[in-house]
Order: sequence, then C-alpha cells, then structure tokens
Amino acid sequence: MTNTSGLDNLARLLSPKELELLGTAFRAGQPTAMAVAVVRQDKNIETRTIIDQILLSIDKKVIGDVLGAMATAAEMATSEIEVVWSGPIPNDAMGRTTWGVLSEVVQSAREFIYAATYSAAHNAPAIVALRGAIDRGIEVTCMLDIHNRPEATEIMKTELRGARFLGIASGAGRFEPMMHAKFIVVDGHSTFLTSANFSNIAVDKSLEVGLLVQNSFVAHQFKRRIDDLLTDGLLFRVI
Repeated sequence: MTNTSGLDNLARLLSPKELELLGTAFRAGQPTAMAVAVVRQDKNIETRTIIDQILLSIDKKVIGDVLGAMATAAEMATSEIEVVWSGPIPNDAMGRTTWGVLSEVVQSAREFIYAATYSAAHNAPAIVALRGAIDRGIEVTCMLDIHNRPEATEIMKTELRGARFLGIASGAGRFEPMMHAKFIVVDGHSTFLTSANFSNIAVDKSLEVGLLVQNSFVAHQFKRRIDDLLTDGLLFRVI
C-alpha cells in the first residue's frame, strides 16, 4: 500500500468528523492506539492497519496535518441536493419528476451504475433507462429481493441482460432477509435515493419522494457498502 492509496482509503473509510478527530490526536502526539480510538468501533481495526502502513514513511504529526486538511476539504465540499416527487402534483408545485431525474442520472453514467429495487415491472421507466445504459456499455449492478419477490427478480433478469444481479444471503433466522432499499449510484458522483420501486405503479399511482445528491463522498459510501457486503459473503451473485 502506498502512502497515497492509504490516505485515499482513509478518506473513503472515515467521516469528515472522524478525520478531524484523528488528525487532532496525531498532532497532539497521542499513541496510535489511543488516536485510532476516536473512530467508530467497527472501523477501528481497518483504520489502524492503514495508519500503521502510512507511519512506515510519514511522521505522525505530518499525517495529523494531512488528515486535518482532508477533513476541512470534505466539510467544505459542496453538495447539490434536490428533492424529487412523483404522484399527485399541487397546482403551484415546482420541480422535476422522479422518472425524469432517474433517467437523467442514468444517462449521465460513463463507467458504472449500482442500483437497488424491491419490485419491478416490464418496461417500467427505470428499467428502460438501465437497459439503455447497458446498451451503451455501462457496467450495471442491481440488488434484488430474491427471497420475497422472485417474480421481480425474473423480470429484472429478463429485461436487463448483461447486468450483474446481487441478492442477500440467507441467514440462520426463521425468516428470509428482505432487500428493501431503492437507489441508484452513478460513477461515484451521483446518488438518487428514492422510495420508488422500478415499477409502473410507482410512476403514476404512488406518492413517492426521493433525494438526488451530487456528492462523491456520499456516492462512494453507497458503493463501498455494497462491495463490502459482497466481499464478506452477505451478498452473492444471482445467476
């Protein structure tokens, strides 16, 4: 691991506040174990591993300065957030529709798309948009509820040939896990989080609301969680 990749991994792993606290601890000369304790417990081990590698060639106080600057940059990074609705529209309402925004976000993709839905319907707008992305050569990954909505899984597999499909692994409990998230992440810069499924009902019958967030930190957090779930075997590829 190079110093650059180590710092990049910390930027993706930690929140701006955690970066700030960790930087302050290092500038104060605290031992590494004590400094790393400021981050959330489930990130502690990975943070310590990354820091130990960086410390092989960079002074602890220099790392503190760098982390402090990273925290400031993250906090100052601007995010464009747009509230998006579908369903009944008041007479004086302004703003774009769920499907107009979703189509725009998907069309902006140049590398990859991560998507999730609970239900689906043939030729629903979201599916049409994603099919167009696949036709353009975009790598599309879709999380599906394979346990509770097998019919939706079959629709997605039929409609989006060439996509990668992921399902939640079965647990040891009495009931199968449910995948109820609905979102689209594009190229690590845009995240569309919505209550709307990839169905026709969600287009013109349901009252749905979502947020379009133009922020790379948020987008990378979504992608990282899916990648980590897959790596740890909590998600698996559906064939």
